[in-house]
Amino acid sequence: MKKILKNCSMALALSLCMNMSAGVLAADKIEFSDVAETDYYYAAAQWGIEAGITDGMDDTHFAPDGEVTRAQAATFLWRMAGEPEPTVTDTFTDVEKGSWYEKAVQWAVENEITNGTEDDKFSPDVICDRAMCITMLYRMMGNPLDGIDPSAEVEVNENTTIEELGTFFTIELIKEMRKSDAIKDIEAESYYELPFYWATLNAIITKDNTDMTDESVTFRPNDPCVRKEMISFLYQNKLAQDEASGPRKYEIGELVIPIPQSIADLLYYDINAVDENSSNTDEEEPIITISERASREAAVAMGEDPEGAGELLKITRVSEAKLGELQELMSTVNMHAFAKGKGGKYYIVSYPTDVRLIRENNEEMEAAMDAWSELNEWARGDLISDILALSSDIEPVATENKAAE
Repeated sequence: MKKILKNCSMALALSLCMNMSAGVLAADKIEFSDVAETDYYYAAAQWGIEAGITDGMDDTHFAPDGEVTRAQAATFLWRMAGEPEPTVTDTFTDVEKGSWYEKAVQWAVENEITNGTEDDKFSPDVICDRAMCITMLYRMMGNPLDGIDPSAEVEVNENTTIEELGTFFTIELIKEMRKSDAIKDIEAESYYELPFYWATLNAIITKDNTDMTDESVTFRPNDPCVRKEMISFLYQNKLAQDEASGPRKYEIGELVIPIPQSIADLLYYDINAVDENSSNTDEEEPIITISERASREAAVAMGEDPEGAGELLKITRVSEAKLGELQELMSTVNMHAFAKGKGGKYYIVSYPTDVRLIRENNEEMEAAMDAWSELNEWARGDLISDILALSSDIEPVATENKAAE
């Protein structure tokens, strides 16, 4: 990776949590007299009822401002997890046998999502504050930031993996948020600090369910969590999980490049920063080269130059004049223009004409052939049409590529 953006800003962190608030509503809407379609939690409430996460207080009322108890919070999460059967049978003295929340409490305690308030007490009727609710959701999701040291110094270079790059950006964003005056009421080293950052970075905390503007966030950790906020937290988490299970999307300038989760870790990405104001008309501007990671690693292990090893495709950007110069070449190699950007420049995709699969011995080479074929089928298949579908700032161009026929 030749150029990496290293300046993380609070504005980026805020924008992440202000942009994911839409979703698919239930086919049959459930109407409550106290929930309007204009309410930010309308879609969340519809989803919560349809998915069996919560019920209305009665047939016509959702009670959006009702305060969430510890029993209710545990039950919401238990239902969201699919109502797994707990293996723990012991319970607290204040958890009624056979109650609607007994199994939820047993499951939550068993999975370290919450604990009792005393040795033998759960306090099911105690109101959950917002910090507790976000922390319980964070724990249910596996404490995703607990393995990250926000004070660590992470170096980024051309050998940095996608996972390491993700850790780098997460650490930089947390550092920025910790020192930012924009975060108004998050106590450093508190039990809910990392859950808050996780929820912010994953768009679970939004400008609607939290006091947030473009400039600042007031989380209100000690305020009672009410039903509209809780169902919004859970719904936003559902949207984040849906997004995470889809393809990884890399935004590079005007392009959005989707990579299926099933192959994302098999690939090496050589990404170049894009200068949208560049007036360069003579050279090709490299955007991204995608290669098979194992081929590059094998080349390095064998003492060879990894440049070009396992290359699957390359995307470059050129001016209209440069495109004209390349027309003759494009008729003889596997290369074609597929889009035009707002600035008038064209995007070209090219595929290598020779096989660059590399392994350290013949046995490994033979074992890798099927996976190599699948990667090439993906690279030369629907990838470009998927990029066109996702990238709103470019327009398709039709070109003829005789070499590809």
